[in-house]
Amino acid sequence: MKNTITPQQAVLLMERSRGRIFSVAFIKRTTGEYRKMTCRKSVKKGVNGKGLKFDPLKKSLMTVFDMNKAAWRSININTLQEIAINKERFVISKF
Repeated sequence: MKNTITPQQAVLLMERSRGRIFSVAFIKRTTGEYRKMTCRKSVKKGVNGKGLKFDPLKKSLMTVFDMNKAAWRSININTLQEIAINKERFVISKF
């Protein structure tokens, strides 16, 4: 049986992943399409020191490095469906 966690707990798991690869499933905010992504935090590739021009958390986004596309992507925290990290799979509960 899958464990159930809140979106805030999922964010903490991703933030504390220490560069480990994890996968997420979410609904894209632009198209409404279901998407699975293998990603990680703490990647230095493509970092130029300028940072983003907005605060992702204010828009309920988390910036991660997409391992398949080798590019930075944003995950909509509000539409997270699942996360698999540290050999455990979690279902995201909205309540």
